[in-house]
Amino acid sequence: MLAWNQRDIDNPDQRLGWSGRSEDTGTLTTSKPLQSKSEILEELRVKAREAKQLTEEHFVECLSQHSGTAENPSCELQNKGNTEAISLPTCLNQSNESFSLVGPSLRSRSSQAPSPNHTNDSSFASPSGRPRERKRRNKKAQTEACTRQADIPDGAPATGMVLLKFIIAVHKVFVHHKAHAFLMALAIGTAALLSQLALSPLSTSKMTSAGSGISLPKRAQNDASQPAVLPHRSDTTFHHGSRGGYALKSNMELQRGAQLEASGQAYEAMTWYRKAALHGSAAAAVRMGAMVEAGMQDHSDEVAAGCWYAIAAEAELAQGQYELGRWLGQMQCRDFHCETVLSREQRAIKLGGLDCDKHQQELAMAHWWRKAAEQGHTGAQAALGQLLASGAGRESGVSVEQHDMEALQWLRRAAQGGNATAMVGLASMMADGRGGSEDEAGAVRWLTRAAQLGLPNAQYNLGNMLFSGRGCAKDPAMAAQWYRRAADQGHAQAQSNLGSMLAAGEGGTTNFQAAIQLFRRAANQDETTAQYNLGNMLFDGRGCKKDEREAATWYKRAADQGYMRAQFAYAVVLSDGRGVKSQPAEARKYYLRAAENGLPEAQFNLGYLLAAGNGIPKDEQAAAMWFIKAGSNGHVNSMFNVGNMYYDGRGLVKNSTSAFEWYQKAAANGHAGAAYNAGVMLESGEGTTQIPQEAVVYYTMAAEKGMAQAQTALGIMLESGKGCTKDTSAAKAWFRKAAKQGHQSAIARLYAW
Repeated sequence: MLAWNQRDIDNPDQRLGWSGRSEDTGTLTTSKPLQSKSEILEELRVKAREAKQLTEEHFVECLSQHSGTAENPSCELQNKGNTEAISLPTCLNQSNESFSLVGPSLRSRSSQAPSPNHTNDSSFASPSGRPRERKRRNKKAQTEACTRQADIPDGAPATGMVLLKFIIAVHKVFVHHKAHAFLMALAIGTAALLSQLALSPLSTSKMTSAGSGISLPKRAQNDASQPAVLPHRSDTTFHHGSRGGYALKSNMELQRGAQLEASGQAYEAMTWYRKAALHGSAAAAVRMGAMVEAGMQDHSDEVAAGCWYAIAAEAELAQGQYELGRWLGQMQCRDFHCETVLSREQRAIKLGGLDCDKHQQELAMAHWWRKAAEQGHTGAQAALGQLLASGAGRESGVSVEQHDMEALQWLRRAAQGGNATAMVGLASMMADGRGGSEDEAGAVRWLTRAAQLGLPNAQYNLGNMLFSGRGCAKDPAMAAQWYRRAADQGHAQAQSNLGSMLAAGEGGTTNFQAAIQLFRRAANQDETTAQYNLGNMLFDGRGCKKDEREAATWYKRAADQGYMRAQFAYAVVLSDGRGVKSQPAEARKYYLRAAENGLPEAQFNLGYLLAAGNGIPKDEQAAAMWFIKAGSNGHVNSMFNVGNMYYDGRGLVKNSTSAFEWYQKAAANGHAGAAYNAGVMLESGEGTTQIPQEAVVYYTMAAEKGMAQAQTALGIMLESGKGCTKDTSAAKAWFRKAAKQGHQSAIARLYAW
């Protein structure tokens, strides 16, 4: 393998060349055509020795630190000091010394030069014949050996074979006809010219790698306005393939790696990908990153993978930039050596633990995805759009509206390019009116396109729009069809929603058994709503045998993942001891989790548990606090309890006026007991102004809800005409209703008549 001369590293203008070479090729040249043959040969031998002394530079320090450690020796850079050559043992050797003609597009079967005594090998000896005849046969055998040893790699262009045959023909002329040294010099110079003409087009045009389908770009220019990813050490260089010979070599190595990978020989493929990457193939660097990240070298090395991606990204390969952005997004804030995977503008990220800034990391992701997106990479466009749509990666000075507009722009470009994931993101923003005006109908159109492409998430979201009638006519039956398509592909939320529809009989007939199967499939994927619903089905015995123990298990699994209603349900079974042993203290923990998440029922139950002190210390002040929170969230029983605690002075300072206000709130929400209490206070004037007429109204509200005490109180008001017109027949009717419920005061009044 050809390597860079370390002497050229400090000169930026010479990083892509090496001393003793012509401008664009690796062909050796001479500048004194009239020298003697021995002088020419001696000069060529000197240049050959210089070429063989070139050693391969270590690639990137992070790769040597992570892939070349003692724990991972398989990633050490190989072929140090080797020179790939075609060895012509005796064709140019007139002084019993070996010589190798070196060219970037040719390689030898062995990296070792021929032995100086190769011409004396018995395989070239003539067993008999006259001296001149033996000499002629020996030279013929030597020429044939040159031809046999010239090993053209698979996939080499025809120009390489023509060049080789031309050189061999020149050798024959020189050996058989003893031409002047000028002829030899002319032949070598002509060969150099042919090599330059054959290889130079590759230095100005892009080559497409067979097997990867990725264009190999020219070397990235060092533009201060465009931050680039640099190797960790300042004294390292990387071949970007702007030289024709190395572009050809890296392309052949990339193709070889692709062939080996396709045949299942991953480790061998990595060897060739590494060679191609070292010779400037950005596509090979991407493949190396992917294979290292996937653990193809006995273990996954995320850091080394990121370094390979960074090299491809710096070479302006869109796929490399996309992969680098993705890699940055999944890297945790921890120390690693290849810190230069971040651009110069993003050095604020210090991936060393506590100093990691998540916002700066998101900015770096957006930076690389934006570069790839500008090259038309639809995956990067979609990823950038989704990142921006989530509110992440917003630069200082950019408003939320501008941020959303850019997100919408990239999602639209990716969606128009056929990216189904971008279509879903675009539909979501259009439905919510972010980045532009609200367009639910347009959202449905994009979701339909993505759903027809088979994307499960699009099918699920389209089902949601059809079920709720957003942007289209409400159609539960069609919603169920899209839910089923997504569910059949394993989409857990679609399975849960379809199960709910089957359990409720929406969009078709009720089918508890099918609903349970769907709930179970989704629950096994940790879909919390499905786990809660499955628990309900098992607890009630709908479509299955009643099993409170298994129900409690599913409640707990969903509760431990933060599902609020499951936390409440599990607290109830813990408090009541159904399916599990009664554990009031544990119940309090789960009630508290759900209450802190804002569930009014949990707040009420927690308040009741604290007020009663069953199995836990009694705490009426805390109970009153939770009752007030639940009542403020619209929980009617909590409103009534707050009124009682104010009236009695339990957990709160006694205050009849506050009690009356809470009774009024509860009565307005249909609580019969609160209406009766409010009527009593209005009739007596306690905590409020005495208004008998209003008392009759509240008594009537409670009496119509079947409260015996209110029915008796209303009968008394009608019998006496207090706050209303006297009506004994109506009074008797209310007394009879209360008496049927066993109210003693009503029974006594009926007997008194």
